[in-house]
Amino acid sequence: MNVGSGEILVADEATGDRKEMVRYLKSSGFKVKTSSTEVQCLRQIRKNSPDLIICVLDNPSVDVLCLVNSIIAKRKDLPIVVLCSVDKAAEVIALLKSGVSDCLTLPIADLALLELVVNRNLERNKQASIRRKSEIELEKLNKKLVDSLRVLERDQRAGFQVQRGMMPRSPYKVGGVTFTHQIIPSVILSGDFIDYFELSDHRLLFYIADVSGHGASSAFVTVLLKSLSRRLHKEYERLALDDTAAILQWLNGELLESELEQHVTMFLGIVDTDTGKLEYSNAAHFPATILSSKGGTEFLEIGGLPLGLYENVHYDVQVLDLPAEFTLVMFSDGVFEVMSQQTLKAKEDFLLSLVESGHSSVDELSNHLGLGKAREVPDDIALFTVAKAG
Repeated sequence: MNVGSGEILVADEATGDRKEMVRYLKSSGFKVKTSSTEVQCLRQIRKNSPDLIICVLDNPSVDVLCLVNSIIAKRKDLPIVVLCSVDKAAEVIALLKSGVSDCLTLPIADLALLELVVNRNLERNKQASIRRKSEIELEKLNKKLVDSLRVLERDQRAGFQVQRGMMPRSPYKVGGVTFTHQIIPSVILSGDFIDYFELSDHRLLFYIADVSGHGASSAFVTVLLKSLSRRLHKEYERLALDDTAAILQWLNGELLESELEQHVTMFLGIVDTDTGKLEYSNAAHFPATILSSKGGTEFLEIGGLPLGLYENVHYDVQVLDLPAEFTLVMFSDGVFEVMSQQTLKAKEDFLLSLVESGHSSVDELSNHLGLGKAREVPDDIALFTVAKAG
């Protein structure tokens, strides 16, 4: 409704002042109806649904306070302008408390003032109506959003069950080596992934992987990683992959063929329990893996490019002799997000000192890093240990 238009109901006895007021308002573009009594006024409201009411307090035929209460009970949003003489202050206060939107004193020297008040109240009511409609629409949208989030959460929780089912048993012991892991997702689904299994030649392959991003899109890539793990497990001899670097190159090619938007960092190792050697390669996984034994605690060499980004990538192979008793400790980089140290170097040093002081099990690491109490973490966090006792 535009300024200068709308239907007005004037509740006043038929006097010359009322006629002049009605004539002026009509000339200003308003449709104007009149009523002389409370009953007529309420009937007009039901019949014509006016946009504004003008009540004259000095009208002996109308109990204005009673009328106002009746109007507000039926149409709380209807603006009411009261005209009264200057000696009616007490009545005006009661009317304003009841819900009257504006008040003018009689006599009105210039009816342009009345027009201004009418237009102001109509515009105010129009804006209030727009706000109410917006609030209703917003409430509907919020309900749809809440419903959609419930569906999304339900789907993600179903996905979480699938993802959890893809993880290897933890702890898992084979050939005297124990594999243990814990993954704490930043949302319901995780982009961190861990796998380990015995190869056909009885060596033990393991890896920790961190898919870029968070949530469902990253979690879908872990499904692909598990599928590739199964192929590697079943077809290791046929694939003829000579070392850990060749395995990373094969994984890189498979991920590139999938044309994913995500890339993957990975530390992949093979433990030979017969020779006591560890062979490993790194595809940009960080932080570095920690090797701890009675002889000391150290970071293993890092390097290489992520999987799924570049063709013809070369990875280095590192081989070292393992002590009779050892623990390999691995993290995903999400662990840095929950640490209080100010620099990356300080955080790395803290992880190394934590393992060096004997806290090398997954449970101990989780407790010392405060992960057991963490309800929310900003990034996925994976803890993974490969250990052999004497």
